[in-house]
Amino acid sequence: MGAAPKAISGLDDWLFLCNDTNQTWDMYEGRLRLDDSAQAQWREEFVRRGTLMRALGIHYRYIIVPNKECVLPDMTPPELHKAPFRLVHQVRDAARGHVHDIVLEPFILNHPERLKFFDRGDTHWNAFGAWHVVNHILAGLEIPGGLQPISEQEVSFRTETQFIGDLSRKFDPPISPGSIRAQLPHSTAACRFDNRIVNHGNLGIWEGGAPDGPVMLVFGDSFASEMVRYLAHRARRLVRVHTSAIDREILFRERPDIVLSVSIERFLRTVPPRITDFSYKTDLRQKLGGLDPEKRAALLAPMHALRTGPNAAYAADMLASAPLE
Repeated sequence: MGAAPKAISGLDDWLFLCNDTNQTWDMYEGRLRLDDSAQAQWREEFVRRGTLMRALGIHYRYIIVPNKECVLPDMTPPELHKAPFRLVHQVRDAARGHVHDIVLEPFILNHPERLKFFDRGDTHWNAFGAWHVVNHILAGLEIPGGLQPISEQEVSFRTETQFIGDLSRKFDPPISPGSIRAQLPHSTAACRFDNRIVNHGNLGIWEGGAPDGPVMLVFGDSFASEMVRYLAHRARRLVRVHTSAIDREILFRERPDIVLSVSIERFLRTVPPRITDFSYKTDLRQKLGGLDPEKRAALLAPMHALRTGPNAAYAADMLASAPLE
């Protein structure tokens, strides 16, 4: 018997993740919930995060990204039914009163162009969806002076027909290809540092977006990737770390004005490491240790030249995390 398919087709060739380790459809139909212990752990972590962020005067937002099927229930296979109360609502309840959370599901569900937020063949939102989401987040930050939304005049969208999404790739030949891509033609934000680690442990730094803008620190999974270009456009400095946790050392290193945590709904069944315990350097050591010497040397070579300057600490993190040869 072959392996179970990892993607399922809904209406009009919309594809959705299935048979994944996070039991996405059990979440969707309300069968998978947090037990009392996990709810308590979530609540305790939100207390820790909220207490520290308030003590440092940081504007913190915990952003919950909905699973694709939860904002496109009319496109899912008709035999699947969305539950009115799900695991995501348990996490929202745990956050209440401790951190300012932004649950994006109502915003996207009620948006007249929600069908354009996602590609048919990918689990992630596209550049168009990320643009609307970032503007929604900027409007909700409530910082002195505020941050202006990114206008239609600042962004240029195009359709890339050759793009093959992560769900499309699960079919041979691929189905439902294509994506909406974006450029900010006049943006001055530029990536000044990228440790080029794949997924967890990746750290990138953007500078030069808005001279009078805030310093932003973004901790998030793959959904944060499409947001970065827009956020960096409104920040004078932005540091993005690929993790569901918060690195306390980086928090004190950067002393940001704004911290955003971006978490996709399907990962919420696992409580992230505590803010008092987590270090992204653990991921660095694991990833660097798992590479063959040639690939590791290629990643580390640029770091020697970056040991001076504003991002020297992150180059040093890479060099110190490499195994001894």
